[in-house]
Amino acid sequence: MSTEKSRALEYGILTGAAVIDRETFMFVLQGDENATYDGVSVWGDKAPTAKIVVHNTKRDSWGSLTYADGTFLGGLGTIAGGYINGHKRALVVNHMGRVAYLEFAEGVNQSEKNINHDTNIIFGSDNTRLIGNHFYVAGGDRRIAKRTAPNEWVYFTPEPDLEAEAPDFDAIDGFNEKDIYTGGDDYNLWHFDGEHWELMDAPYGWCMTAICCADDGLVYVGGLGGELLIGHKDTGWKEVIGESDTGIGDINFIQRFHDRLYVMTDTYLWELVDGELIGAQFDDDNAPTSFGHLSVNDGVMLVAGAYGAAFYDGQTWTNLIGDVTPTDVLKVQLMEQQVDNLEKVRDAAYDIDEAIKSNGGE
Repeated sequence: MSTEKSRALEYGILTGAAVIDRETFMFVLQGDENATYDGVSVWGDKAPTAKIVVHNTKRDSWGSLTYADGTFLGGLGTIAGGYINGHKRALVVNHMGRVAYLEFAEGVNQSEKNINHDTNIIFGSDNTRLIGNHFYVAGGDRRIAKRTAPNEWVYFTPEPDLEAEAPDFDAIDGFNEKDIYTGGDDYNLWHFDGEHWELMDAPYGWCMTAICCADDGLVYVGGLGGELLIGHKDTGWKEVIGESDTGIGDINFIQRFHDRLYVMTDTYLWELVDGELIGAQFDDDNAPTSFGHLSVNDGVMLVAGAYGAAFYDGQTWTNLIGDVTPTDVLKVQLMEQQVDNLEKVRDAAYDIDEAIKSNGGE
């Protein structure tokens, strides 16, 4: 590992990841509170901070970003990015609404004022998107925020007269700025055309945690318990996977890549096959071994977790972070299975021995 890469990634665990374009990958790293050096905490009596890391594969460069007012504070980060009028842009927002806006080639990387810092605005893993020429963030009290200029946001809600503490929006995506879907807690899937809101006829009570407006023209919605809803406002909705039908856990992200639908949970990457979510199959030692974050952009798919990241171009995987291979993971799993089998044999032998003794045998 190069010194530049080591410095960018040191003492942190990955809590956010996204593809900006096929040569630019971004991560949010939260300081690992358990990190030590020579047996002493690297943080001393200070709480760990977070930082933004950018990797450019073309230049093989790694850098962590700081600002005039200090590091990017506060843990979990959601990232969105791409091109606005031909210029590469990215936005990072953490759970407290703190904003970092990146302009890359122009040499300007800046922090901005918090999004609506007087209200709980930021929730969910999948709540930041570049839609059209603007960044959108879904958040608390059933609202979305649209960045219109540096330090300027406008807010939209389907129910402006609703009392505070309304069900939150946890996820957002859109085909364009006049065709946006957002959802969250308590039967809470909405369509927004830039001016008007429509509550979708999708009466399912589970919490909606991830949304993908896919290239096949369909909208995919994931739930807190692994549920999956597919449809569109003009054609209706179908619950493909319902409550208690899967044990995969919370769906954090949904993406469609090379005509396949992928779903990311904290523990693994899943693929929708014949109406069921099955574990993605890897046959490449550069494939991911750490999971939790999923991003697709500019023809590549990024899979990342607390201690690793790899991207896929449709044919091969490229490892970016981490030195554990799928083969290593398989070896450990086989060893664990062998140990488990030995324990079962030992327990069976013990039971046989006890049975012989109870029957008066030697």
